[in-house]
Amino acid sequence: MIPQYSFASATDPLPAANQPSAFALPNGTNANGTSSPASLGAPNTFGAPSAPTALPDGSPFRKSMQPSFLATAPATGAIDASPSRLKSWDPVPAGPANGASPLAGRRSQRRTSPEREPELLQLLDDLNTSKAVLLHQSRRSIEAQRMEFRTEAAQKIVFGDQSAARALKSIEDERRELELERQRLEQARVRYEIEASKLEEARHALEERERFLAAEAERQHARLVDEARAKAEDDARNAAAAAVVKAQNDARAAAEAQTPERQRQAAAAAAAATATAPPPAPAPPAAPSPAPVPVATAAPAAGRRVVVPGCMAIIPRMKTEINPYFKAAAHRDFTKSVRKEVTMSVGQITNTVTVIKNVFMKLDKVLDGAQKQSPQHYAYALNQTAKSFARQAETEIGTAVHRAFAFAHVLVLLFWPHPQLKDYVLARLYKKCPYLIPYYPGVPANATPEERKAKLRIKPDEDVNLYLERMAGDAALLAAIAQTEPLIKAATNPVGIGWVWTFLARVVNMPPRQPTAVLVRTVLQIAGHALLTTYGRQAYKLLAVIARDTLPKCPRSAAAECTRLQMLLEKPLERPEGKTPANE
Repeated sequence: MIPQYSFASATDPLPAANQPSAFALPNGTNANGTSSPASLGAPNTFGAPSAPTALPDGSPFRKSMQPSFLATAPATGAIDASPSRLKSWDPVPAGPANGASPLAGRRSQRRTSPEREPELLQLLDDLNTSKAVLLHQSRRSIEAQRMEFRTEAAQKIVFGDQSAARALKSIEDERRELELERQRLEQARVRYEIEASKLEEARHALEERERFLAAEAERQHARLVDEARAKAEDDARNAAAAAVVKAQNDARAAAEAQTPERQRQAAAAAAAATATAPPPAPAPPAAPSPAPVPVATAAPAAGRRVVVPGCMAIIPRMKTEINPYFKAAAHRDFTKSVRKEVTMSVGQITNTVTVIKNVFMKLDKVLDGAQKQSPQHYAYALNQTAKSFARQAETEIGTAVHRAFAFAHVLVLLFWPHPQLKDYVLARLYKKCPYLIPYYPGVPANATPEERKAKLRIKPDEDVNLYLERMAGDAALLAAIAQTEPLIKAATNPVGIGWVWTFLARVVNMPPRQPTAVLVRTVLQIAGHALLTTYGRQAYKLLAVIARDTLPKCPRSAAAECTRLQMLLEKPLERPEGKTPANE
C-alpha cells in the first residue's frame, strides 16, 4: 500500500524559477534537474532522499506527508533500514478491532516487502514531481492567460481612451467652430444693426435736409426776385446815365463845332473895342470843360454781378472779431475739430459724382453743427472751409487746372444751403489774387524788395513762375465755380457765368500787368466755352477787343504768356476736359 500524503492545493503560489525543488529524485536531483540539498547531506541506506523541509511552493513540509519510518529517522538524516524497523512500518492504518471492513484482515496480513520500498519511494517521488510540474505548468498557463487577458484589457482600455480622446477632440473642434461661427454671426448682426441705425439716421437727416432745402429754395427764389427787380432798376439807372452822358457828349460836340465861329466874332469885337476903349482888365480864366463820364461795361442780362466790397469786408472782421474770440482755451476743441474735418474732407475730393456728394454731405454736416451753436462758430467754420479750398487752389489746381471742376462742384453744392459761403470763398481768392477783382496793388517807388513782394502777393522765396502758377490756380477755381451747373437740379449757382463777363470787361478797361495774360488765358480755358455758349456774338466781340487792344499793351516780362493767350484766341474754345464728373 502507498501511504497517503497531503499536497498543497493548485492555488498555492509557484516556486521561484531559481528556487530548487525540495523533492529529490533517487539520483540526488530535484524535479527541475538541480541537485537537492538533501542529497548533499548524510547518505541514505536505501538511496532515498532525506526528508524535505519545504514544498516546491515554499510552504513548510507537514508531518502528515511524512512516513513513520522517516519520522523516526535520526537527526543526522540517515534512515534506519533494519528489518525490524521496516516490519514495524505499516503505511495502511489497521482497521477497527471489530473488523468493520471485510478486507481489513487481508490488508493487515499483506505487508510491503523491503525490496519494494525504494521502488515505491521512487514512484512516490516521481508522482510528486509530476504533480509539481503539472501544477507549475498550470500555474504558468493560468498566469500567461491572466497576463494576456490583462494585456488585452489594457489594450482595449488604451484603444478606448484613444477613441474617447479623438471623439472629445472632434467634439471640441466642432464646438470651437460653432463658437467661431456664432461670433461671426453675432458680429454680422451687430454690423447690420449699426448699418441699419446709420441708414435710419441718414434718412432722417436727408428728410430734414430736404425740408431745409425746400425752405431755402423759397428764400432763394424770393431773393432772386428781389435781385432781378434791383437789377432792372440798376439797368434803368445805367440807361438813364448813358442817355445823360450821350446828351452831354452831343452838347459838347456841338459846342466844339461852334467854337471857331465864336472865336472869330470875339476877335472882331475885341479889335473894334481896342480902337475906341482902353485895354480891358484881364478876364478870369475860363472854367474847364467837364470830363466825360466813363461808361460802365455791364454784363448781359443772363449774368450776375459780384459785389466785391461786401465780400472783402469779411477779412478784417475775421481778424478783429472772430479769430480773437476763438483763441480762448474753451474753444480749442471746436476749432481743432473743424480744421481737421474740413481739411480731411477737402483733401479727399476727386472728380466723381459719388465722392463729390459724400464730401458735400460731410462739409454740410460740419457747417450745420457750427451754425446751431452761434453766429461766431458759423463764421469760423465758413472761413476755415473757404481757406481750405483756396489752399487747394494754389497747391493742386495751379499745376493742373482741370482739377478745379471737382472742387467747384462741391462749392456750388455748398452755396445752396450755405449762401454766405460764397462771400467767404470770393474774399479768400481775392485776397490771394487781387488781380481777379481786378485790382492792381500799387507799389511805392521807395519800397524795398520785400515790401514790393508783399504788395504783389509774392512769397519771399518764390520765383516768377511759381507766383504765376499760384495765381492761375486761384483763377481756375473761380472760373470753374462761375461756369458750374449744380448736380442737384433744385440748387442754383449764385456766382454764375456773369462773373467771367465782368472780369474780362474790367480787364479790357485797365492797363494789363504781368499776371493779366496768365489769368485771362486760364479763365478762358476753364469757362471760355460756357461764355460763348451763354453770350454768343457779344462774347466774340469781347474776345476780339482783348486780342486787338489788351495783348499789345502787355509788358515785355509777360511776352511768353501773351503769345500763349494769342494762340488760344486764334483757336475755337472747346469744352474743357473734366467739366462733367464721372459716374462711379
